[in-house]
This record gives sequence, C-alpha cells and structure tokens, in this order.
Amino acid sequence: MRQRVWATWVAAIFVGTLLLGLLGSASLPLDSHEVRPALAASGMLRTGDWIVPRANGDLRLEKPPMGPWLMAISHRALGGSDDERIGALAARLPSIFAAAGLALCAMGLCRVAYIEMRSAVVAGVVTGVSVGSLQFSHSARPEMVYAFFCALMLLSALMLVQPRSEKQRWGTLIICAIGMSIALAGALLTKGPFLPLMLLLGAAIGLIIRGRRFVALRWLPSIVLGFSGLGLWVWLVTQHMPDALEYWRHEMFDRTGGASGGSWTRLFEGYYLYATLPLIAPWFVLIPAGVINPWKREVEEDEQSASGSAIGDRSLRMALWWSVAMPMFLLSFSDGRHTYYMLPALVAIGALGAGEGIGDFLRPGRKPEVRGSLAHRLITIHGAIFVTLAIGLAVAVILMSSERGVSAAERWAALALVLVGGAFSVAALWRHTLGLRWVMLALSCWCVLASAAISRIAWSVKRHQRWEFAEQATAFIPSPGRLVARGVDPWLFAYVSDQVVGRVNDEELAAMAQEGAEFAAIISVPRADLPVAGRVAIQTPPDSEDGAMALVVYGPATSAPP
Repeated sequence: MRQRVWATWVAAIFVGTLLLGLLGSASLPLDSHEVRPALAASGMLRTGDWIVPRANGDLRLEKPPMGPWLMAISHRALGGSDDERIGALAARLPSIFAAAGLALCAMGLCRVAYIEMRSAVVAGVVTGVSVGSLQFSHSARPEMVYAFFCALMLLSALMLVQPRSEKQRWGTLIICAIGMSIALAGALLTKGPFLPLMLLLGAAIGLIIRGRRFVALRWLPSIVLGFSGLGLWVWLVTQHMPDALEYWRHEMFDRTGGASGGSWTRLFEGYYLYATLPLIAPWFVLIPAGVINPWKREVEEDEQSASGSAIGDRSLRMALWWSVAMPMFLLSFSDGRHTYYMLPALVAIGALGAGEGIGDFLRPGRKPEVRGSLAHRLITIHGAIFVTLAIGLAVAVILMSSERGVSAAERWAALALVLVGGAFSVAALWRHTLGLRWVMLALSCWCVLASAAISRIAWSVKRHQRWEFAEQATAFIPSPGRLVARGVDPWLFAYVSDQVVGRVNDEELAAMAQEGAEFAAIISVPRADLPVAGRVAIQTPPDSEDGAMALVVYGPATSAPP
C-alpha cells in the first residue's frame, strides 16, 4: 500500500510540475539567449551534422551539444519538419521535462536521506514550485537540463553508498552505477564538468566527516564512464576542428565566467549565500533548519536499518549539506556572478529544507512539542510570507491593464486564489502539528497562483518590445538582401528573420554602403551617426527599455541620411 501511495505522489508531482512548465511556454517569445541553442538545433536538422553545433553561420562550441540535441528531438516529436524554425515550445520542452525530473530527484534525495515518505513529498513540491524551477523551466537555456542531470547524478551517487542488505546490494549497485554514469555524461554534454565535480566533491567530504572514508570509491567507475561519453564527443569534434581544444581551454579558463584565480576577498563577499535564496523562494525560510540541524542533532545515532525504522542515515544528510556548501565555496573564487550557477544544488536545498525544516511536523511517531521551536517559527514566518506574496502577486494581476492580455476573469481568479490560499495557510499555522493535507493544500494554492504569475507577470516588457521590433524589422529587409547588426546583439534577429545576421563595425558598414548593394542594418540609435546615407525603415521609441534601435536600409535608391 505504501508503494502505491508513493507512486501516486510521484506521478502527481511529475504531472503537476510538467503542467506548470507548459503554462505560457508556447506563447512567451524567446529571448536573445534562448535563440542561440534553438538556432544550433535548427542547423543540426538542416545540415544533418549533429556533432559540431553551428548557429548564425558560426561554430558554436562554447556549449556542448546536449541542449540543441534535445531541442531538435522535441521539434521532431511535435511534428516539425527539418526546414521549419524551432518553435518556442519545442525549444523549452527539454527544460520543462527537466524541471519535472528535478522535483522527482528532490523526492528521491529526501527519501534516501530521511526515509519518511511525507517529507519527501514536501521536498518534491517545494522544489517543483520554487521560483528557480518556475523561472528556468520557462527558459530554453540549458540551465534546467544541466540541473536535472546533476541532480540525478547526485541521487544515484548517494544511492550507491546507501547502507542496504546483502540480498539487495549488487543489483541495486549496478543500476545506480549505470544511472550515475549516464547522468554525469548528460551533465558534461550539457554545460561541462565544473558543477558535477563540485557536487561530488562536497558529497565525498560529507561522507568522510561521518567516518565513511573509502565508500565514495564506488563512484570511480561511473565517473570514468561519464567522462568517456564527453571524451567521445570531444574526439569527434577534433576530427573536424583540430583547434577545438585550444578554443575550449580559452572558454573555460581565460574568460571571466570560468576564471577561478580570484582572491580570498571574494569569499567574504558572500555572493552565493544570498544569491541562492531567490532560487528556493518562497520557501527560503526553511533553509536555516536545513543548515543548522544536520550539525545540531548530535544526540541522534545512525540507526539506519533495512526496514527503514530510523529517520535515515546521517552521513547521507551530511553529504547533502556539503553538496550545497562546496559549490558555494568554490564558485566564490570565480569571476562569474550568476545565480543560476547554484541551480544544480536546488534539489539538495529542497531535500534538506523539507527533511529538517518541517519533517518533525509530518513524521509519524515523532510528535514533539513544536510551539516555540525553530521549525515552528520557520513555518510561521513562511505562512506570513506566503500570504504576503500571494496578495502582492494577485494585486499585480488585478491591476494589470487589459492591453497586457489579462482578462477580468483572470483577475478575479487571482483574487479567489489569494483568499483560498490564505485560508489554508492560516488553518495550517493554527494547528499544534501540521497534517500533510494542510501543507499540501497550502503548497497547491501557491503552485496555482505562481503559475498564473509566471505566465503573466514575470516576463518583462523589454522582452516583448525586443521581439515585436525584430518581427516588424524583418518585414522591411530587402528581398533578396543581407541583414547585418552594428552595436546590437544579432541572435534574435537571426532567429526571427531565419537568415545569417553578421556583426559589423563602422568601417565595415561604410564599405558595404559604398559598394551600392542593397542591404539592411540593425543599429543602436545612440551610435547612429552614420558616415554614409541610409533610410530608417523602422525605429523603436527613444525611451525604450532595451535602448533605441533602428533598421536602416541601404542601397542605390537611398540617399537621405537617417
């Protein structure tokens, strides 16, 4: 019966997270970062070259090909032809499924470390409807796919070192080892080795601290196999491009995003201590318990047994703790400062927060006096924040004008969700102990409300302005004609126009105009003191959020300066 209940929760959380990711993903325009892997996927479908990614006429080797591979597969699965442009839904579908898988990985990590099913269910929901999951499941960038592969690798790694009976041992070990190698290879082929190695190093330190010094050696075969998958792709690429290794060395160590030779003062800036919080919002009030309790509960012995009568193996919980701390520590020395670097650690944060923060409320047979405890105070704060955020989001939806596409029915629905969600939260907070049904009702209300907000509010006006300008500008491109960009990111225009958009400087633009050929140029208006004649076909307003841009058409018939 417990297995059936567990399977039901797994299916419900997977489908629910999947639906959240699908909401708004087809209608939201791609931004200039999302179109890059989409263009690479389109190039793979049209040329048949699945080894060396190409986009906008250039090689795209700064990222491994897993993202474009999955986009191309999604495009074909949705019935698209090889000559069609990769649509927004096909581009984001890998991230949507990865977000659903990320929630399941959080459930698995909490189940492995804490045994109790109810805490694992909360971990899955908390992770699935966190701001980080909602934001990056609606993005075609490879961050969510990378996070999923890293999380699956960490889950498989902890299952490899989980104590179990001899009759369960070898079959489970083989399955976990294969899963770890596949997940590691997927992560390496999505964004590279840095975060997976940081997670494994942190988990190994946690095991060593708990006296399990050599158990992490079980990971070595999977690590070797995982890197073999990356090595095979690297070898295939070098057959086409002998200079690829030097290019990758420059990308990983010379550019700011991967540089790691920073001073110790960066560590005291604490960037990733506060930058990680938005990823788990609005559940970040659970983090203190997840941070403190694994070190505080010294009186609890590791009584893990095959029957699962204990509350889990504390060495695994310590491995989770260090798998969060180690990326924070090592990334602090990098010149790169991006919140999404910590996205692969979101599952460990969710598992620790659920298992330590509210696990005592939900765990059968453990009914402590919770009033005044750290966990009770955190839950109370969370309830207040939940209601505040719900009201704020609902007010934003209600006050949005009809021009933004929000109907009166949606505004009233948002108000109803606030009332219902607030009522459930208050009902849960007034109880001495929290029943799972109250927690799940409150989380479900936030889930529905956040899904409405993520599809209507979170997307900035800037993105829509940029997309609308790109579509309008494409209509003025001479046919046949060439499109270039000066002082403007060309990727979005290459995607919308479905042609190569080259970058040019002032001298190159002047030379092209003097040749007399008809072409169009996307330029940044503040730099538009053009040295040659041209005709402004379309221009964004001077007060545009993205900065004023203009499409200037050049050719024999153009003589008026812009």
